Amino acid sequence: VGVSGVVYHKEGIDFLRKTYLGEGVLKKFRKIYLTRSKANHRKIIGEDKLSEILISDGFETIDFADYSVNEQAQFMASAKVIIAPHGAGFSNLIFASQGTKVFEILEDNFVNTNFLLWSSIMNLDYHCYVGKAVKPESGEIYKRPGFDNIGLGDHFYKRLNEFLGELE
Repeated sequence: VGVSGVVYHKEGIDFLRKTYLGEGVLKKFRKIYLTRSKANHRKIIGEDKLSEILISDGFETIDFADYSVNEQAQFMASAKVIIAPHGAGFSNLIFASQGTKVFEILEDNFVNTNFLLWSSIMNLDYHCYVGKAVKPESGEIYKRPGFDNIGLGDHFYKRLNEFLGELE
């Protein structure tokens, strides 16, 4: 499959899925929120409020920094819904099952469409929200786009409620 000059080989995807997931099919039952709370950048400002809402809706909060690649693959394969800020954790979408609902939170200074593309190729149900970029307090590397934290306004929570309502 190729889009915009980027080529994805089905054989490569199948190899990774077989290597980390084996032959079995996992049931899609998890609703997961991938936090970046341990990262140095691209964190959600006011994540406590978001986590509280998601936990009350049956989501697990997971930080992939705490898990092996095998465990990350299992989480993604067993997820029916994945919500997360844009980041490396989404590279594990390759392990998600067809039809999984994905809600990516981006920042307005750097809208990267890689995971939209992957979701299309993998037949995932992709949604996104573009939040306000908020400069982190430290680090020279953070002067370039894509390394800002993400502020969520009232519109985000309206959009999130719409998305969560679609799950039922």
